[in-house]
Amino acid sequence: MASASEQVVESLDARQSFIVEAGAGSGKTRTLVESLSYLLGTRAGDFLSGNQQIVCITCTNVAANEILARINRDPLVRVSTIHDFLWSVIRGFQSELREGILVANSAAEPKKRIEDLDLAGMTIEYWQYPRKWAEGKLHHDDIVSLSAWMFSTYPKLARLVADRYPIIFVDEYQDTHESTIQLLLDVLVEGNSDRLTVGLFGDHMQKIYDRGVGKVDRPSLRVIQKQENYRCSLAVIELLNQLRPSLQQVPGNANVQGSARFFKSTTSTAASGMGSSVALATCQAIDGQATSGSDWATAIMLAFTSTPATCPCGPTAAAANRAAAPVPQPTSSTCSPG
Repeated sequence: MASASEQVVESLDARQSFIVEAGAGSGKTRTLVESLSYLLGTRAGDFLSGNQQIVCITCTNVAANEILARINRDPLVRVSTIHDFLWSVIRGFQSELREGILVANSAAEPKKRIEDLDLAGMTIEYWQYPRKWAEGKLHHDDIVSLSAWMFSTYPKLARLVADRYPIIFVDEYQDTHESTIQLLLDVLVEGNSDRLTVGLFGDHMQKIYDRGVGKVDRPSLRVIQKQENYRCSLAVIELLNQLRPSLQQVPGNANVQGSARFFKSTTSTAASGMGSSVALATCQAIDGQATSGSDWATAIMLAFTSTPATCPCGPTAAAANRAAAPVPQPTSSTCSPG
């Protein structure tokens, strides 16, 4: 079976938008960087002659810097937040921006609507504070909605974006707002699938932010499951496979044996109306003589169950559960993953 990276290459060559589901410890960023490296190695000439760039959307500056460092800050790759990227695209279309604000204002609730809003001749700006439409100031929440309206209302603008940025990757897609995913897939890719390929990298089970889209289920997307796990020990991989049967991982290299312990909390969630217990699986891996040096293999999973959970790690961990031992805190020799 082809590896996740090989399947991504197949999708890129076929101009097929895709989603990479990469479980804990599987090396999602590694696959993303390998995909960028493939594009830079095979299409750099085309990008240069066409005045094009690859776009990689990230949630944080830390993630952006990590990706940039791994590709030697190649100028053919634009790593940015979604808001900065979209603003760079639409800020030059001032007339359309003013029109879009007026349309949004007219559709707003009466108590939020600005009466007699006049933006004639006003320069529209994007700043980091609450919106002030009467002064032409946009908040970051306005950027995605205005971009979607402009791309839908003026399809030529969407084609210009697709021609200028033929590849758009999204890092940690599960924590990206649903409106952004809709903008990329339902507005930009729709009608431009021959020009634009979107790749989503992440894992819906590792969603952190409440406003993140979580799982993305679209028939138009090729689903690529990353099964190779390079970071976790064999014990942690075995535990993860029992907790998540739908994504079976296999050792990616010389993974150490390690060990895993399972701790279950029976804290009731009845107050929230769920009426279930919460099982917290904490996998503790011991670093051996791995060739990679000092990598600590860790993973964590929250599982909601209506019945007491069965410890997947065996009788030793089950005994620890019964003893109600507290979850150990990270030390210099162990790591309780998070």
